[in-house]
Amino acid sequence: MKRHFLSRKKILAALLVLALTGGLALGAVSGRNVSGNPEGEDEGGEEKTPEIEYTIGVVNGKSGSDDLIQGFSDALADQFREWAFVLNRTDTEGDAARNAAAVTNDLKAGSDLIFAIGDSALSTSATLAKDLPVVGADVMDFQTVLGIGGSDWDGKTGTNVTGISSLPDMEAVLSLLIEATPDLSTVGLLYTEGDTNALLQNHLLEAYMDEAGIAWKEYALPLSVDPEAAAAAEAAGTPLPTLESMTALAATECSVLFLPGNSALSASAATISQIALSLGKPLVAADRSAGQSALVCAYDNPYVQGYYAGELAVRILRDGYYPGDLEVLPSGTPIHKLYSRSYADILGMTFPKSFTEYSEFFTSYDMSSDIDREKETEKLQ
Repeated sequence: MKRHFLSRKKILAALLVLALTGGLALGAVSGRNVSGNPEGEDEGGEEKTPEIEYTIGVVNGKSGSDDLIQGFSDALADQFREWAFVLNRTDTEGDAARNAAAVTNDLKAGSDLIFAIGDSALSTSATLAKDLPVVGADVMDFQTVLGIGGSDWDGKTGTNVTGISSLPDMEAVLSLLIEATPDLSTVGLLYTEGDTNALLQNHLLEAYMDEAGIAWKEYALPLSVDPEAAAAAEAAGTPLPTLESMTALAATECSVLFLPGNSALSASAATISQIALSLGKPLVAADRSAGQSALVCAYDNPYVQGYYAGELAVRILRDGYYPGDLEVLPSGTPIHKLYSRSYADILGMTFPKSFTEYSEFFTSYDMSSDIDREKETEKLQ
């Protein structure tokens, strides 16, 4: 049975209509128009200003989220043609205190829903806004972020939270690794300790490689090394591993290196790339940030992720679904295969038309072209 999550504004609107009509206009809370006029027009045939406004707090804990938020906004606009809605965006850069302040302000403002972008923003929103619907995006592992245990999770949180996972299609990533490595023998999987996003992707990729008979090795790259400990170890003749030394080891032992998406190592992608390239090895990345330093990258369009997150918000706000009953969905976007011409030239490699040069793609590509908005609009109506 479908549970409902009615916003405070819908409840107040319903009570007001009941008070004015003696209970004859109960259908006014169906999610269309409080006047009871389904076309949103006055008696003279002119379009009326929408009488209900949805206020949505956007707690943005990630940089580079403009396309994601635009997709979310476009999905709302496509469904709420006769409604007004407002997105109150706060950029927090993932800072815990700023996340908390943003959520608190959204609660005080009487927001109807929170759109939480990034792990920290989702975690804070889920903790502080337990009585408000929360839709998360740009979050790879909802289960870990929300502290949901069990190996057989069905994708439903059972709480006020749902969302769109940014976990890449790892089967598509494996295909990319194969295409980018003419003489594929062993794949070097990079991560740093405690990086749950990287560990999850590597684990899933390992299963696909085992099935395909492709060898792999994992390499833990330290983000930093204590200078005093490093000096002592050097003096003792047992130098500590560094990001540079571990990357060089991986590139020596493997035919290609994989840098997971949304990883703690993404900020070090340029260094990792330089070492791999100096040893004549490809680096394959699974996100845009690291992709600018890699030979090839798998790009998952954030506009589409945002659009699907917006559709979840529509189902909650307009159709009354309880977030915990809506399964956290994969992004569902096609992987764009991008390559670096300069990296490829150094390795003497060329790529087919199914690949697009990295800088050219982001200069000319229309992010909204990956989704049929008219079809999606009809699907939800």
